[in-house]
Amino acid sequence: MAFWVLNKQTGEPKVFGSLPLVSEYTGIKYRALLTIFSEKKRTELDNIDFRICKVEFIRGGKNK
Repeated sequence: MAFWVLNKQTGEPKVFGSLPLVSEYTGIKYRALLTIFSEKKRTELDNIDFRICKVEFIRGGKNK
């Protein structure tokens, strides 16, 4: 899974491949993000500074 993050202060969207990177970028504790997205199985988090959405990541590659 990938995480789409919108910085509401700048309007800049970014895509991250893991929660530790999201945590580093947003300043939200990793354990809090893990609880929200893994244990509670939520797909979105919206606060004053950021909107974070868990999205499917589609990659290209060879067909077998």
